[in-house]
Amino acid sequence: MKISKWLKHLVGPVSLFMLPVAAWHVATTNAYLSDYDDEINRFTTSPVTTEIVEIFPEPELGKATKVVQIKNTGEQNCYVRCLIVASDDTMDVEFENSEYKQFWELHEDGYYYYKAILESGETTEPVLSSVTFTPQAGEDYSELKIIVYSESVRADESKLPVDVFVEYMAKENKTYE
Repeated sequence: MKISKWLKHLVGPVSLFMLPVAAWHVATTNAYLSDYDDEINRFTTSPVTTEIVEIFPEPELGKATKVVQIKNTGEQNCYVRCLIVASDDTMDVEFENSEYKQFWELHEDGYYYYKAILESGETTEPVLSSVTFTPQAGEDYSELKIIVYSESVRADESKLPVDVFVEYMAKENKTYE
């Protein structure tokens, strides 16, 4: 009986003391769990940049030498593809390069895909070495322009160049045209 009386007298003051201690612990725990600092994690990657290298001397009658290569001017290794078209699609023109199949692959989308990874600072083998005009073209070819367009994406050694371009185009919501 004495113990229960003593306990009753002790519970009141201890409770009054513990209440602020518990409140302080809840407040500090809440502050600890809700405190944060904003950190912005900025990083940049070096871009993939290429340039078209063309050697185009004065054309002969019916045939023009036009050597087209792509140079990787960026810091990243890349895959390259190239589109070659005539400005007048009604004129019959043949693009020639007897050795292109060894280094380039023509796909149904009209692009030539370079088969190897183009290292930084390197230049591709020629995708085009000459342009031949049909005899029916006569002098009309003097106004004709050969348009060369190239694209490059960062190389992924585990994938084929075509697959990397398809993934890139899908990610960017672009279509082949």
